[in-house]
Amino acid sequence: MILFGNPLNASVRKVLCCAALRSVELEQISILRGSDDPVFRAASPAGMIPALRDGTRSIIGSLPIIDYLDGFGAAEPIISPDRETRVEFSSVAQFADGPLAQVVSPIFQNRVFLPRFLGKPGNMQLVNRLLRGPLNKIMAATEIALSKVRGSDNIGIAEVSVFSQGLALLLSDQKIDSGSHPHIHKVMTRLLTDARLIPLISRNARLVGLELKAVTDLLGSEGWEVSKGSA
Repeated sequence: MILFGNPLNASVRKVLCCAALRSVELEQISILRGSDDPVFRAASPAGMIPALRDGTRSIIGSLPIIDYLDGFGAAEPIISPDRETRVEFSSVAQFADGPLAQVVSPIFQNRVFLPRFLGKPGNMQLVNRLLRGPLNKIMAATEIALSKVRGSDNIGIAEVSVFSQGLALLLSDQKIDSGSHPHIHKVMTRLLTDARLIPLISRNARLVGLELKAVTDLLGSEGWEVSKGSA
């Protein structure tokens, strides 16, 4: 199976996390959304990522791909077959992919992606505005959403979705603490220390010029604070 997409894209990262958790091997081809690469366009005619190609079958979008990957291997499914649990977890996942991503993505884009990969200055005024207002509100809302999800030994779609956005914050040099956001912090700690995910996390860190420890050190234990890099 071939997965098309930039590994630093949160939706692509979510698929890669789920594949690793289920021990499903994917050939990952790094490509940006909208690329005219003919092999990519054969799998994703509209140029959307992530896109999965399995033989003659093409699947577009993180949730459909993860649902498809749940059919492989013996591990517990990422998307629960139980209707009530699936609805509960999927609601958190949709929140992470929607409102949370709408705040986290521009922070990552302007702090990391534009300057490091495109050689363009990021809009730091926008970043600082998001850090000092909208991010606090959306993190609080995410905390509430996670608090309503029943605990489980299995890592599900809710945790992976929040983790993928949270990792983008850590890669942007933004601290996540246990004091103000204990549920988010617990999810981040659990997945950052999962042996199945460490190679993927380390690769993400290296891509932005960081060591794994520099990322994990941003999981603080005190109250929420705007990192010094945003002052």
